Amino acid sequence: MKHLSRFSEYSMSTYLLCPRKYRYTYIEKPLNKSQKTIHVNFIFGNAVHLTCKDFYAFRAEDRTIENLHHLFRQTWKRTGIMKFFKTRDEASEMGRRGLHMLNNFFSKLGSIVPYQVEAYMEHKVRDYVLFGRIDRIDLLQNEHYEIIDYKTTKYYEVKEHERERQTIQLKLYAFLLKSLGKVVERGCYYHFEEDYYDSLDFTENSIKYIGEWFDEIVNDIRYDLNFQPNMGFHCKYCDYLNICQGENAKELDEVKILYREEPKENTLFQEEE
Repeated sequence: MKHLSRFSEYSMSTYLLCPRKYRYTYIEKPLNKSQKTIHVNFIFGNAVHLTCKDFYAFRAEDRTIENLHHLFRQTWKRTGIMKFFKTRDEASEMGRRGLHMLNNFFSKLGSIVPYQVEAYMEHKVRDYVLFGRIDRIDLLQNEHYEIIDYKTTKYYEVKEHERERQTIQLKLYAFLLKSLGKVVERGCYYHFEEDYYDSLDFTENSIKYIGEWFDEIVNDIRYDLNFQPNMGFHCKYCDYLNICQGENAKELDEVKILYREEPKENTLFQEEE
């Protein structure tokens, strides 16, 4: 078994979603980079993130909505995203969507200068390291800190057990910031499209509990001998679906039948009603 010593929120979240996917992603690695699917949503989200990061490199008097839009158009071209669209109309629709998101961002956060952006942090726990990169850290008036993670995905409510996995990113960032002696008051997912804050409050005790929870996850990963698959809707988007189909073909067929109709909210391009 490969010695596993570094864990991010993504790797732990992957294990919680599907241990088999974790095995293929971090241990066996049956696919090389060129064989993995590149999703246009990922490139789009990265373009929006980079635009928000670079916006604060402007002088205060240059932080205008016009310059924000111009910066997005430059970043859009630099990512090479255009080759992933079937038509120019599709590209234009997503481009307008990005400008709408940035209008919300400018109105809500544009005039607030962050304490840090794209801050990489890591912390050693026992014999392993937890690490992550935080989109934005704001210093509040009471000298406490707020973590903000930008989301270009649509906001949707989840059941309580799924909420644990959904918020693992904010929890890890709070834990990392606390390890530097900072008082973290809350974490937020800022959903650009809906202009919505999905917030999570923190206390010293809750962050201590989070650290213990991460320790349990790491132990579960390290002592897992089988990495059994967790079948569900996520299977249809998994790069490892064909590899996993061998011993799990029957179960995956049942999953495909169960989820053959994709919910509208997961459709990238919707027609106006």
